[in-house]
Amino acid sequence: MNLPHPWTRRLASSVTTIALLAAGLVATGASLAPAARAAAAAPVLRWEISQQYDDHLSNHVLGDGATEDSAGVITFPGGVGTFDPATGVASVAYQGSVRGAFAFAGSEFYHVKLEDPIVAVTADGRGQITALVSAANVSQGSTPAEETQPLRVVLTTFAAPATAWRPDGELAALTATPAWDGVLPAGSTESTAMGIPADQPVEGRSWAPTFLRQITSGVRAHFYSSGSSSDPKKAPSVFTAQATPSAPVPAGAPLTDLAWGVSAALSSAFDLTYGDGATAAGGVITFPGGVGTYDQASGVTEVAYQGSVSGSVPGPLGLSTAYTLSIEDPKLSIDATGEGVISAVVSGTTPGMLPPILAGTETTPKRVTVTTFDARATDWVVGQLTGTLSDQPDWAGVLQAGSTAATGLGIADGQPVEGKSFAAAFLAQLTEEAREHFYATASGQDSKAPARFVATAPVVLADGPTDPQEPTEPEECEPAPTSNEVDVTTDGASPAAGLTLGVVGSGFRAVSCAADAGVYVGLAPAGGLPDVSSMDNLTAFAAVDWVTPSRIVDGDFEAALNASTDKLDPDVEYAVYTWQAHTHSNTTQDTVTDVEIDWVALGLEEPAAERVPVTLTTALRAPTPRSAGRLRVVGSSTGAADAPSGRLTLVLQSRGAAKTTLRRSMRDGRAVFPLPAAAPGRWTATLTYAG
Repeated sequence: MNLPHPWTRRLASSVTTIALLAAGLVATGASLAPAARAAAAAPVLRWEISQQYDDHLSNHVLGDGATEDSAGVITFPGGVGTFDPATGVASVAYQGSVRGAFAFAGSEFYHVKLEDPIVAVTADGRGQITALVSAANVSQGSTPAEETQPLRVVLTTFAAPATAWRPDGELAALTATPAWDGVLPAGSTESTAMGIPADQPVEGRSWAPTFLRQITSGVRAHFYSSGSSSDPKKAPSVFTAQATPSAPVPAGAPLTDLAWGVSAALSSAFDLTYGDGATAAGGVITFPGGVGTYDQASGVTEVAYQGSVSGSVPGPLGLSTAYTLSIEDPKLSIDATGEGVISAVVSGTTPGMLPPILAGTETTPKRVTVTTFDARATDWVVGQLTGTLSDQPDWAGVLQAGSTAATGLGIADGQPVEGKSFAAAFLAQLTEEAREHFYATASGQDSKAPARFVATAPVVLADGPTDPQEPTEPEECEPAPTSNEVDVTTDGASPAAGLTLGVVGSGFRAVSCAADAGVYVGLAPAGGLPDVSSMDNLTAFAAVDWVTPSRIVDGDFEAALNASTDKLDPDVEYAVYTWQAHTHSNTTQDTVTDVEIDWVALGLEEPAAERVPVTLTTALRAPTPRSAGRLRVVGSSTGAADAPSGRLTLVLQSRGAAKTTLRRSMRDGRAVFPLPAAAPGRWTATLTYAG
C-alpha cells in the first residue's frame, strides 16, 4: 500500500515523539514501514473521545480514513506498530482525523481537531495517547479569538499491564479507561498558568495538561471538571486499541469484573436498570471491564470497573417517581495497610411536586466513597493472571449516631442505630428521601447492609512466595519537625470574585518522606484538618493551592486561595490549613491559621445599621387625684437627616402599687404618654428608647 506523502511526514514526526514522551519504548522507522503494515491485518483504534466531544462538539468532520458509528465511536484505521506480550511494551500509530466543532444558528464558535493518534505503553504499564492537536475559537465577550497550529501532545494517560491485552484474531487488543481523577490539581501552577479558576479542575479531573495548553481558552473548559452539570460527560471515554503482537498473546489474558449487589435493600426498594455493560442476576450486579492491578506483594490494589445501576422508587399510586439514584463506574482501592474503599460516581434526584413552585432536589454526579472494608494481601486467591478477592464491607460503627456528619445529613437522634450505615459521603450524594435505605433506622435492619462482593483484578505477581504470618510492613517515615509559620491576608472580597486570601509560609519542607511533593494550602471550616490522606477528599475545602517543590525556596512560599461565595457559609468559622502533598505522609507540615472573613463584603450578610445618638427631652404635667397628666418626649439627633423614630417604653411604679407599663412610637421625633390620675406620693418613672 502506498501512503500519501503528508502521512509519511507525520509518521516520521510521530516516531520521534514517542521516543521523547515514553521512555523505554522502542519505535524505529523499520517497525513502522508500510511494507510491515501490509503483511498483516491493520489494527484500528476505536474511541468516542468523550461524551462531551460527541454531544457538544458534535459537528464532526472526518478525514484520512476515519469513520464514526451511530454511537459516536470513531475508528482510526491503519495502525502501524507492535505489542510485545512478554514485556507489555506497545507502540502503534493510527491514521485518520476528526474535527469536532460547536456551531449555533449557522455560526461556528469553536473547534478541536485530533489527527493521527498514537497509543504507547511502557514496560511498567504506563500508557498514553498522543495526537496532532489544533483548535480555534471566535471572539466572545472578554474571550479573544484564538487559534493553535497542529502539534503532537499527550491527550491522556492510562494504566495497562501486559496482562490487560487479549487476543483479537491475529491481533492483540487493549481496552482501557484513561485517567481523569487527580490529573491536574486545582490551584496548581499548571492550572493557574492556563487561567483556570483556583478551585478547578474540581477534584483534579482533567485531560492531560499538555492537551489543555494546546487547545484555546475558549474551548478548554470542555475538557476538565469545572463544576457544571456536564462534567461527567467531559471525561475521556474508554477506548479499544488493536496492535500486531510480536508473539502469541496468552489465551488467558484476563477480563476482570466486580460482582456486587450493593445491598439487598437496593434491589427490594428500587426499580433497577443497568447500563454501560453492567448486568444483573440473582440480585448480584456484574460491573465488567476492570482496568488496573492487584500487587501480590504489597496488596495495593487500584481497579476501575465499568457499568452503572440506576434505581427509582415510584410515587403514590405509581403515577410518578418519588426519587432516584445512580451508581456508576465503581472503583476498588486498597492501600498498603489493608484499608479498602469502593468508590463510584453517585447522584440522586427527587422530582418537584409542583415545579417550579415546589422544585425538586438533585445532586451533581461525583465520585465518592460508597463503602469501606479491610483486606490483607493474603486474602486474595491468586491465579496465573488474575487475583480474586471476596470481602464483606463495613456496616456497624461506620457513622455514629449524633455525630456531626450524621446531624449534617439530617439523620434523626439515635440513628444510625449502632452506627450501621454506608459511608457518609455516599449518603450525602443521595437526596434526603433516598438515604434511609442505606442506614439503620431501627434494630433488625441488616438487609440494608452493604452486600458481600467478589472482585477480580489483573495481578502483579510477587517475586517469591509470601508468608501470610509475616506480612511486609510498610516503610515508616518519621521526619524531624520544622518551625512552620503562616501569615494570611485578605486580598479581596466581593460577591462576584469571591474571597481571595494571600498566604505566606516560612520554615516549610517540600519533601519529608519518599514521594512527597511540596505542600497543600487549603481553606476549610475551623476545628481541625479534614481527612487529606486521599486527593479525593480535597472537596472538603472551599479552596486549595498546591505549592509544588519548586515554589518552596529556602522554606518560604507564597500561595493564593480563591473561594467562590457558593463554597462559603457565613454561619461557619474558617481556617487556613497546610499539610504535606500529596498523601499527608507526615504531620510536620501541618499548620492551622484562623481567618476572619468580611461576610458583608461578600454579600453573604446585611451590613449593620448605623446607629445615630438620640437625645430625649421630657416635659411633665403631673397628674392629680382628680385629673390626668402627661409626659411629652421630644427626640433630637446630630447629623441625622430625619427626625428620630422608634419605640418608647415608660414604666411607672410607686410603693404599694402595681407596675404600669406604657408604650408609644415616636412620630416626627415626638411622643406623648397620658398619665392616669393618681394620689399624691412618690413615683418612679423609667423611660426606655429602642431606635
